[in-house]
Formats: sequence, structure tokens, C-alpha cells
Amino acid sequence: MDYNTQRPTLLMPEYGRIVQQMVDDAMKITDRAQRQAYAEAIIGVMRGLNPQMKNVPGYREKLWDHLAYISKYQLDIDYPCEIHRAEANERPNIPYPTSTLHYRHYGTLVERALNEMSQMPDNAQRTELLRGIGTRMKRCIVSFRGEQPDDKRIVHDIERITQGATRADFGNRPLASIRVETSTNNTKKRKKK
Repeated sequence: MDYNTQRPTLLMPEYGRIVQQMVDDAMKITDRAQRQAYAEAIIGVMRGLNPQMKNVPGYREKLWDHLAYISKYQLDIDYPCEIHRAEANERPNIPYPTSTLHYRHYGTLVERALNEMSQMPDNAQRTELLRGIGTRMKRCIVSFRGEQPDDKRIVHDIERITQGATRADFGNRPLASIRVETSTNNTKKRKKK
């Protein structure tokens, strides 16, 4: 019995073993015109495997790049576009966040907004912005924990995140109450007559 674990590793598993076999067969064709026609048929199969991607800009060029990569850049055909060679272990350079969050449930944007707001001059606009951020913090707690926090907790968290640079006081106008939603079955039960 022939198992996939005993077969050669696929260069691009998302296209499957059939495309890999077709590319291997195309490299054995000696007539250049037939090889070109066969390569275009392979591109048609690859396009059929991902029909939802046909509207993505540059998708056709990606297919030709993938065909060249699967053939290890040894398929001798006339490519309709420039082929970009990919290194074997090429990985994108993604900058990972290095800052630590005080409270994960608030997220980076809330903490960044609080830190930028603490640099603003103390005026009515800053007070309203602080109220908006406080309401957002309440929503975050409700969605994360499912409980209604009081304003004292929000004030404490604001002071801790800004390292004491911002003192919040919602005493005369408390923050809006956030409704705690529970998952319920919305289907109506039919009464039997």
C-alpha cells in the first residue's frame, strides 16, 4: 500500500499532489509548444482550486509564481509575467509587539488612547474624551467577564494605566450602564392547541 507519508513532500500542499504530479509531467514534455499549453492548463487547475481568489489583485501573477516554485524554477516555458523567486525558508518580517499590557481585556488601543489623552491639556474636550474611554472600558469588561463594573474600578484602572498622570472623577455624572447580554435561545416555542 502506498501512503502519503512515504511519498515525496509537496512544495505547496494547498494545491495538492495532483498539481505537483502535473508539474512533474510538464517538465518531461520535450515539445516547447505542448509544454506551454500544458502549463496553461495547470494554471487553469490551480485557479479552479481557489475560485474565490480570482478577484484579488495580482492573483494571476501569483499563480505563475507558484507554478515556477513547484517546478523548482526548472520549467522552461514563456511566462506571461515576471517570476519572483522565493527563497526556501523566506518568512515575512513581522514586527511583534514588545509592549506589555496592564489589562489584556482593554486592549492596546484603549491603553494607547489613555496615554495620549494624559498628555492633553485639562479642558472640557479632555473630560468628554475620558468619559468615552471610560465607557469603552466598561464595555470591554462586560464582554470579557460578563459582569457590570462600577465606576470606581474604571477610575482605578485609568490611574494605573496612565501611572497616575490622569485622575478621573465621574462622581457627578456616572458612566453609562452597559447591558450585560446573556446568550438565550431566541426561538419562540409554539403552543400546542
